[in-house]
Amino acid sequence: MTGTTPEKGFQYNIFQNSMKHFGEYVKQNTMATEYALLTDLLISRTPNGGYGVGGIHIYAVNQNGERAYGLILNSHHPNFQSGNLKTDDGSPEGLQVMVKRCMDVLLKTLGETE
Repeated sequence: MTGTTPEKGFQYNIFQNSMKHFGEYVKQNTMATEYALLTDLLISRTPNGGYGVGGIHIYAVNQNGERAYGLILNSHHPNFQSGNLKTDDGSPEGLQVMVKRCMDVLLKTLGETE
């Protein structure tokens, strides 16, 4: 991965690269809004065959693709820890419940941000 910085961690690198590519996309595509927002869920399989979320990223850029806001949530954050962000139910309905929990964690955290 280009621009990797091991001292900051793999998830930080995903965040930086995704923010860059999202900004480039927005810059190249005409938007009717002043800002664009993208939420990225890092979901992987768990050892028992279920699914778990390893991180929640949010990217906001202006019409020029420039970063306006960014947030990384992971197991270091209390809201993330208490969010029950895993499921053994791999059906679309089971995954939808987990995604809703992720959005609840994100909205709760954003509500606490000054």
